[in-house]
Amino acid sequence: MTNVSVNAAWPDGPAMIESPDKGPSTRLILLIAGVGILLRLALLLANRSLWLDEAMLAIAIAGKPFTEILGPLEYSQIGPLGWLTLEWSLVELLGPTEFAVRLVPFLLGVAAIPVFHRVARRLLSRTGVVIAMLLFCISEPLVYYSAEMKPYSADVLCALLALWCALRYLQDGYRISDLVGLGVVGAIGLLLSFTSVFVMGGFFAVVFLVAVKGHRKSILPIILTGGTYIALFGLYFLLFLKPNTNASLAGNMASSGRMAPMPPVSVNDVEWYIDTLFDYFVDPMGFKAIGGVLVARRSRWLVLLLVAPALMGLLASMLQKYPFTTFGAHEHPLRGRYIIFSMPMLMLLAAGGLAWLWGKLRAEFRRLSYLLLVVLLWHPLYRIAYDIKLHPDVGDIRSVMQELKAQVQPGDVVYHSWFAEAPYRFYRDRFGLKDVPTFGGTRPIVRKFIEDDAWTRIDDWVNTESLFEPYLNKGRQRIWLVFVHHPSSFGYADEKNLLNHLRDRGKQLGRFSANNATLTLFELSP
Repeated sequence: MTNVSVNAAWPDGPAMIESPDKGPSTRLILLIAGVGILLRLALLLANRSLWLDEAMLAIAIAGKPFTEILGPLEYSQIGPLGWLTLEWSLVELLGPTEFAVRLVPFLLGVAAIPVFHRVARRLLSRTGVVIAMLLFCISEPLVYYSAEMKPYSADVLCALLALWCALRYLQDGYRISDLVGLGVVGAIGLLLSFTSVFVMGGFFAVVFLVAVKGHRKSILPIILTGGTYIALFGLYFLLFLKPNTNASLAGNMASSGRMAPMPPVSVNDVEWYIDTLFDYFVDPMGFKAIGGVLVARRSRWLVLLLVAPALMGLLASMLQKYPFTTFGAHEHPLRGRYIIFSMPMLMLLAAGGLAWLWGKLRAEFRRLSYLLLVVLLWHPLYRIAYDIKLHPDVGDIRSVMQELKAQVQPGDVVYHSWFAEAPYRFYRDRFGLKDVPTFGGTRPIVRKFIEDDAWTRIDDWVNTESLFEPYLNKGRQRIWLVFVHHPSSFGYADEKNLLNHLRDRGKQLGRFSANNATLTLFELSP
């Protein structure tokens, strides 16, 4: 494996994070890539239960004619048209199983590995490439979202393909074929990734500025290619995105702090920007910031190219059009997913910083260099093992449904929490529970706790009681309560509240739990 030779085609010098060096062999790179593929495959084969977001999307497309996936979808779900088409096709071919709905994200996540390697070779020394591949292949978010029915692995792949095309154009002499390739990747990206518009917008802006600075002959081709992309995006927006966009969902995201506050009029608003900036560039351990400084010393334009997609996403968030949440902002599995498309660029920066630190330590403190490697690998590998073996955060409703199938009797009724509604619908046919009467709860409104575990806000029992009213005066009625919990839903508080009320009106006969999912049997008295 050889590094790409980079000349001074960019206005301010060589467009590399590091200088070439002698480093590990190709076999080590292949080994790391193989580990990355195996980790993604292991999580896919772990076959965890679908959680709320996955179940809603699976229900929205499973068993539907193709024309219906053009939208609007059930549960106000939305996904890139090409990605939905791939998902629908595999579900039609393999059936509505966990493996089928997650196969597309898995294949796209695996495909991103060699593309990232090609990009890293253009920017890093061989030691830096190895570090970058380690960061990418064992990244817990990238591994996790390669086995979840969401288009985030497509976001990563499309961003990397666009970055590779942009680097080819800027580093290899401003060839028209490379510019056209960037446009083609962008057009395909529209069908696979919503965030590709931020990536392409950022890259086209940087490419244009570089041309203005030092290669004016390229300005017209860039304008024509960029203009064509904008026209295609406008057509796609009018025909598909606009009819399927849920305005209320955007409002909910803004009120929950997922949008950038604009204008920042309070201390909390300013803290949002400070925390986000710190979490994005500094945490953990500042390697991304170190890498950014190293890049800036060689090429300010390369720094801008790598952060431009994230800046475009932040701009959209400031306009209240797209959520911008970092990986420290929300509980798993929500954290950072909206900006995962920019993770590979940050990993390239971090790899540059780590390679520099590795070189310093190996020269004088060899043992410390290996300690750095252990620190680098430990946490992501621990998190991946946690996801594969347990992953209790999102609730094992499949085990609950299996227990319900074994215990349910004629005349029983099932109540499911709001968070369990879509997963229950997805699995009920598989377990032969379609004919069991069901009714459901409203979205939990418990949001805060105080020290004595009381609630500052709880569901109004009068409204909740109305759901149970047909069964409260019906004689002795057996009701199964199905709850699925997640740290961000505060479902345990709502379940505790409901159980306390039902104990005044009946008797608890049994309870089953499985990794944040619970099944409770009550017999209500008249």
